[in-house]
Amino acid sequence: MVAEALVLTALKDPVKKLTNWIFGEASGKINEVKMKNALSKLHEKISDVVMVKTFYQINESIDLHKFYVPTRVENVNTIVDSIEKIDSSSIALEGTVGQGKSIFMRYLTYQEANRGVRVPVFFELRRLNEKQTLEDAISTLISNWIPLFTKEHFDKIASSGEVILFLDGFDEIAQEDVSRLINEIEGWQERYPKMQLVISTRPEAEIQKSNPMKVYKLAEYEFHEQKQLIKKLVLDEEFQENLIRNIEKSSLEIKELLKTPLMVTLFVKQYEASLKIPKNQNEFYENLFYNIASLHDNTKAGYIRKLNSSLDISKLQEIFEEFCFITSNEQKLVFSKKETIEKIKKCLNKQNINDNPENVLKDFSTVVCLLLRDGSEYSFIHRSIQEYFYSSFISHKSPEAKKVFYNKVLSDENFFLRMENTISFLESIDSYNYYKDFKIKILNRCIDDYKINYYDNDIYENCYIYLNDNALEVQIILKNFLDYEVMFDSSFFNEFYYAIYNYKKDVYSSPTVQVSSSSQRDYRYISLEEFVDNNLTDLIKEYFIRLGNNVLESKKNITEYLEKRDDIDFDF
Repeated sequence: MVAEALVLTALKDPVKKLTNWIFGEASGKINEVKMKNALSKLHEKISDVVMVKTFYQINESIDLHKFYVPTRVENVNTIVDSIEKIDSSSIALEGTVGQGKSIFMRYLTYQEANRGVRVPVFFELRRLNEKQTLEDAISTLISNWIPLFTKEHFDKIASSGEVILFLDGFDEIAQEDVSRLINEIEGWQERYPKMQLVISTRPEAEIQKSNPMKVYKLAEYEFHEQKQLIKKLVLDEEFQENLIRNIEKSSLEIKELLKTPLMVTLFVKQYEASLKIPKNQNEFYENLFYNIASLHDNTKAGYIRKLNSSLDISKLQEIFEEFCFITSNEQKLVFSKKETIEKIKKCLNKQNINDNPENVLKDFSTVVCLLLRDGSEYSFIHRSIQEYFYSSFISHKSPEAKKVFYNKVLSDENFFLRMENTISFLESIDSYNYYKDFKIKILNRCIDDYKINYYDNDIYENCYIYLNDNALEVQIILKNFLDYEVMFDSSFFNEFYYAIYNYKKDVYSSPTVQVSSSSQRDYRYISLEEFVDNNLTDLIKEYFIRLGNNVLESKKNITEYLEKRDDIDFDF
């Protein structure tokens, strides 16, 4: 293959430099056969990076270039076909659920190999074993193509600047491992300033606060990108045009939904199955399982694809929902086949169903295609699938069980952080209990804690500021971790940002404003009163009065909603 020859040629020089760094100049006379073997194995690894299984074509891996639509990065005014177009420093690539972070990282890895300047190493952080260090994991990876490489050589290659690490999926690390890994990464940044790290993550991940990590956001899909992806996924031109025309005529909520590659792909799958455009996000997810299970059978009236198990689709979905509940609580996205079978068996037993768990697994992976088989492992096609069906599982439980769930969210900060997307789904599919057992309780607590009325409150006195040492971050800290869930909206956020920026622009060149709790903070945080002077105090207090009024209005609206739901009148 021409592409293989080009990559091998491009990598030869950086690999040779790398071996010099590892083994000394004597390696310059390295046996040609050994060099060819090392290059061949490295090329194999690079090739594996671009071969992916997708939701649209789950049965076999395909080259990502066949469906890749160029990713745009905010504040980077050029087509990004190499990491140098973004930055030469260590960076965090921020993207929301399904925004194509992993595909972009894989694409950049391949492009870096083609440049032939440095050796790219791609590693999925979700595959990090418990208690394993990143250094151990990367060393093991490199030893697969340089057999003489050991952990002791890591220091040499990291110091050389001849290697670039693409670390994919920081948000998929277990919460208890986050601090340990950040410490290791920050240690690398101090010891190895020449080694560039590129880390993908969801918004507001702790790694984004690491210095000197720069944060770049992936841009949302625009309509022209939606059309490009559809044309790559769908070969039939008439079907393409019908689908694109229907998207143009769809509701604003659906248009807002199609801002990521994953959502566009799921949308195409749904449309192929039902030839209908969902009215809103709830309808989109609600029908996903059924539509995908019956895909390709929509031409046969009343016909549903035969499952491998003896279950019907609705019962299969119930098992899948409980599977999502169990695996999410264990904070796992990837499982061996044995683990997967054991968890499915547990779900079957809990629901008193007698069926073969292997057949159920086949249905999950080959019929509804929401679990992806990769060699001997299985994983969700995306975390959002696990999160939505977890929320669906909760929505079908009794009022007492839901109250237990929401109470745990209210009392456990780490659980809330893990459940944030799941909770957002519940606001739509379990509105009554969400408002009754969760949202209004936070509102009431805020009103009590901050003595909120329509004319005054104590938010200002209970607000703290964290000043980043590099003068790049201003962070609002409230004393209770869930307060910001109900108190801060985007308009206030922006106003506060500009107030702080204009006040401190001579000191803070590019501040960001974030909101979180003070429960895990230390003495470096100071009160807002200490931070501002009289010139800014009145302005901020005015913001906080408006903020308190928003809380009161939210409580009023939710109370009215709950009263209407609870009311029944037989006097016609």
